[in-house]
Amino acid sequence: MLRDLKRGLFIALTSFKPGSIHRFVTDLEFELRLIESIELLDTMEVAYKKGRDLALGNIDARSLGVGALISDTARRSYEITGQKPLIGLMAAAVTLSLLDGYTSISKERILDSIGSLLTRTIYRTPAQDTRQLVELAEDVSLSRYADFLASSGFTKESIEYENRTLGDLFELLSKIDTGFMLNLRDYSYLLRLSKDMHEYKNMMLASVKAYLTITGDILNVEEMKGIDLHDQSFLPKLSILDKKYRKLRNKLEGAVGGVFISLYFLNNQKEPLNII
Repeated sequence: MLRDLKRGLFIALTSFKPGSIHRFVTDLEFELRLIESIELLDTMEVAYKKGRDLALGNIDARSLGVGALISDTARRSYEITGQKPLIGLMAAAVTLSLLDGYTSISKERILDSIGSLLTRTIYRTPAQDTRQLVELAEDVSLSRYADFLASSGFTKESIEYENRTLGDLFELLSKIDTGFMLNLRDYSYLLRLSKDMHEYKNMMLASVKAYLTITGDILNVEEMKGIDLHDQSFLPKLSILDKKYRKLRNKLEGAVGGVFISLYFLNNQKEPLNII
């Protein structure tokens, strides 16, 4: 349900993620990220409705406008907050809302059909959708993303003559932002992670586990993986890591989208966890 997806968004943002955004951050970024989320919630509603329309046959995948939904939301957020958008989190939220809307009509179980659902949606988008996200990276101070795309040869010109879809772009950007791991190559990692998260007693704790695992496995911060959340003394250890890795926040914010996707997969298992 879309309501569960929205809850997962806020859990992914607020849970204690050392070095990244969380509710204990002392500057104004956390409040600004909440404002950013309000913009995103409206877009999730639109994406959900588009997913339902796609399942009903009222529109086709090339008419979904996923690229515009993500880029327009990021631009609005940037204008309001002045913060670089959490673009991977936005991409994940829009895509999952779309799939959630689709399965509300098709009655497919998303964990059984995620590959085919991604194929039907983000791998059938027109080049315009892809170009909109590439232009976004250049326009809203996402230089890390723009430089990475340029160095990888993923240019606006190549999008046109190679007919690159959002799925292709997600596969590339997943190397620096796990919110883009909703693609055919990478989603299985987050699906496996969500199954491991089930041993924790609630979604908040599972969110922390997902973050520590992702930052260790994907972002190569090995020290994160050494925290045992079953140990009663884990909170002071997280605080130490938070201070140590705060300087890497731009990089570590690339884990938030992956945490969100993992929570969505976790919540769609046969026995979802309680929130707290």
